[in-house]
Amino acid sequence: MPDQKPSKFRATPPVMFILKDVQHLEHDPHSQYRFNRFWALMWGIGIIVIPFFPTLYAHTLSALIIQEISLWANFATHFGAMSAALAASNTTQDVRAMSDDLNTMEQLTEKIDEIIPSSDTIQS
Repeated sequence: MPDQKPSKFRATPPVMFILKDVQHLEHDPHSQYRFNRFWALMWGIGIIVIPFFPTLYAHTLSALIIQEISLWANFATHFGAMSAALAASNTTQDVRAMSDDLNTMEQLTEKIDEIIPSSDTIQS
């Protein structure tokens, strides 16, 4: 009976919602792009807004610089992930074409003896 508890827990609407979103972030390039675009915008806005609120960086220049560098690193990470998600969204056709090429190669390697003469034939 202990196996039923986790499945009941997964069946609750909030957990289903979270698990569905996690599944999309793991496998769907469009969801990944939207997620990373949102956070890149948030970090970018933060870079611009933070200097206007001295209480957010303790009124010291060194704290402001550290804060700005940290926000820039977060922005750059999500901006790069946006590019990766765009690249991943365009790979479906490439993977299918590669699969077709591999099937063709497999068929050719099965007939390799017919295509290339054996080494005994070449030496005689």
